[in-house]
Amino acid sequence: LEHLATEPPDRELCPSGGKVKKHSRGEFNFEATTAKMQALSYFDQHVVTYQCAMTVIEMLGSYSSGSSNYLPVQEHVAFLFDLMELALNIYGLIDFCIQVHTT
Repeated sequence: LEHLATEPPDRELCPSGGKVKKHSRGEFNFEATTAKMQALSYFDQHVVTYQCAMTVIEMLGSYSSGSSNYLPVQEHVAFLFDLMELALNIYGLIDFCIQVHTT
């Protein structure tokens, strides 16, 4: 863990004016995750998207019952939809939407 504290944060150029934007270590990298997902087999992609969908359903259920104060981040849920689309997990996508609607 010591090396994490001493390394500078990642940087990239911002589209506005070429300013440098710093990224924290905990920031989610959508592109890298998409690449890792596409490297998985068809079956594994369905398993991963199913597990993520069940986690979102669980988070929504906990929030609605009052046992949690946290909702899933909207961008992450939208990204899950994108991953399900890339995995051709249409049944899972429809089932997930129905479960969100009934939660």
